[in-house]
Amino acid sequence: MFFCCCKQRNVSEKVEKKEKVKKEKKTSWWRRFFKRRSDRGSPKDTHSVENAEKPNTEKQRSLKNDYKVGKSIGAGGFGAVYEGTRRSDGLKVAVKFVKKNHGLPYVIIPHHPIPIPTEVALLILANKGPRAPEIIGLIDWYDEPDRYIIVMERPPGFKTLSRFVKKFGYITEETAHCIMRQVVQAVLVCTERGVFHRDIKLENLLINKKTMEVKLIDFGAGELLWPIPYRSFIGTDVYCPPELNIRGSYYAEPATVWSLGILLFRQVMGRYPNKTDHAKFAKDRWSSHLSAEFRHLIGWCLQQNPDNRPKLKEILLHAWFQESPEDQSHGPAARQTNIPEN
Repeated sequence: MFFCCCKQRNVSEKVEKKEKVKKEKKTSWWRRFFKRRSDRGSPKDTHSVENAEKPNTEKQRSLKNDYKVGKSIGAGGFGAVYEGTRRSDGLKVAVKFVKKNHGLPYVIIPHHPIPIPTEVALLILANKGPRAPEIIGLIDWYDEPDRYIIVMERPPGFKTLSRFVKKFGYITEETAHCIMRQVVQAVLVCTERGVFHRDIKLENLLINKKTMEVKLIDFGAGELLWPIPYRSFIGTDVYCPPELNIRGSYYAEPATVWSLGILLFRQVMGRYPNKTDHAKFAKDRWSSHLSAEFRHLIGWCLQQNPDNRPKLKEILLHAWFQESPEDQSHGPAARQTNIPEN
């Protein structure tokens, strides 16, 4: 009887030992898995400015130690922006401070298993892959207890497109053609990289008057790009797609096309379209001094039914965007002569 008990105990010990080994193997697998991910880190960004994928949270790293922050150069509903200088090499940068609150959205993106602020994630994604000069470059970012800080490039000679247009009241078709080509290209890159900017407007575009280069900025109202409808809009009201009020939802691409139509109209006409304008679009009975191609593109982008609007890739194929050989050879700077002088 004693022998049987010992035998039973030995069997039990073997089973327990076997289960323990299995458990250790399982635990080790997860440890190895996360260790591989942490060791791997983020792949090197091909952005020509810096690799800014990892937040600077270490005690020895701080914004104050790394950058000198200067005067304010912009503010909005999603944060305040200041000019700055990197202490190590004197690089001119823009520093954006965003306060954290309970409603601040966080997301998980590839190579970032821990949720990060959506705006930071969108900038990381938009700057992945080959350099897109039409999109503002991300240099660094800091994750602090009560705020996050984004350090971006601050190219010389740039100012907001809103200031540029406001100074002249409106711009010519030719100038708008140069600007919009770059804006659409920036949006296409964002779309390919899974980014929905959702707030394309004059204030969120920078322009260099001498070179006519354009850069898309401020991803604070953006969201990850999904093939499903969105039911909230936190962009600028005048650019809000009509289907949100009609259907209660909207899709990213047609909503973006709508905002591009509003943007183009505002630049050339010097104001935003109203209900009368939309009625004229349908019948092509407005502003005869404008080219037929321009009128057609505006009417197409501002279709009330989102299903009737062009795809983003179709916009650059439109007749209004077809350039002459001279335009193609000289690039953006070829059109700067049409801009009114100070």
